[in-house]
Amino acid sequence: QLEAVLDGRELTSFAAAGLPARSRRIGPADAVVAVAPRLLQIGPRSLRLTRVPDDAPPGLWPPLAEQNALPILTRTIAAGSSRRGGRVEVRGPSIDVHHVGGTDVLVEAVADDGVRPTVNLSLDSGPGGEPTTAFFHAQRLRALPFVLTPDMQLAHAGGARGPIADLLFASVAQPWLIVDDVQDFQLEDPRYGLIEGSGARLVLSQGAQAGMFVGDPDRGIPAVVRRTRAGEELTTRGARVRVFREQELRLQALRTFEDRSTFLPPSVTLHQTGSTALLSHMTAVCQGNIDVLPDRVLFGGPVRATGITADGEQDPDGILLDANELSLRRDAATGDVVQALAKDVHVDWTRLQARSAEIELDIRRTRCIVRDPANATVVLPGGRTFTSPRIEVNYETMAVSYRHGRMVQARDAEAVRR
Repeated sequence: QLEAVLDGRELTSFAAAGLPARSRRIGPADAVVAVAPRLLQIGPRSLRLTRVPDDAPPGLWPPLAEQNALPILTRTIAAGSSRRGGRVEVRGPSIDVHHVGGTDVLVEAVADDGVRPTVNLSLDSGPGGEPTTAFFHAQRLRALPFVLTPDMQLAHAGGARGPIADLLFASVAQPWLIVDDVQDFQLEDPRYGLIEGSGARLVLSQGAQAGMFVGDPDRGIPAVVRRTRAGEELTTRGARVRVFREQELRLQALRTFEDRSTFLPPSVTLHQTGSTALLSHMTAVCQGNIDVLPDRVLFGGPVRATGITADGEQDPDGILLDANELSLRRDAATGDVVQALAKDVHVDWTRLQARSAEIELDIRRTRCIVRDPANATVVLPGGRTFTSPRIEVNYETMAVSYRHGRMVQARDAEAVRR
């Protein structure tokens, strides 16, 4: 069925039904294809894709195959000198497409009657390489290209023309994706591994190669991002969690919401598969932001880090670091924590107790080095108490080295701790 109304040469109304109906727009660099049981014009340059309506006339649509029951919008991008080729598919109960010029469109899809829109994406990684893929579903999604006309670009570039001026806008003239109540977000990249996330909102920028997961401030639910690659699982939680690329992938767990005074203490949980080294399984909660880089984890405020078991339970033999400042150095290739530096710190552990201005854990050499100009204190099992500006303990052999200090043997270890 096809109905169209023209006012002179202008199409003012358009409705098409099919098994399914199809609409194509082909450009020099990409193609947009809309497939749906019903296509409706909802504005001068806007089209709505819908499923079979509940009040459809009998016999207009016979039962449709599952792949044709919901509208599908597909954009295929050809590879070029400055862009990766790929394909993105949006499927949902209702999809609005607004043409904004050229092959650029704004896309909006909203859940209806429990059916949520889904997105499948695939980006080429180069000849012979595995593609980057992504999947998620949401309550609502909006894809927004950043539109700058040539005149606007010329004004912002100070009147300059040519490739150098064009490069100024190469990163911003890219799509944005805004997603409400995002669930089951999964991005698989051959270099960076699997990234999973959830939140009340997700904002993705293709140009900046960055994403922001936002939690729910009203219910106090944090955004969650989990990264899994060979031998490593790292989970960050916060009011907002940023995922972005510089030279390498980087995560930031933020304590605040953008427009609220509400804050949630961010956290990071790390599991190194098959490892029993100190801090190979740990969780840390911070009063400031947490920055996760390939070679280190930085905590921007007082932090409480705890050793846990491989299945995430409290480890009765796990270490506790309660510090005003903490940084973890990691092996960039494996993600293993190889060193911890803490300031104004208290250590509570079955192998030792310590209070000091500064503590270094050299995990590869199984050493705990305690430094404090006003004298640090270390208590070992059995009640031996060491006081010195610098104390070094091998926590595997329990060998102790110190200078200009003293050692006291206490009968009551609990009294020493107090």
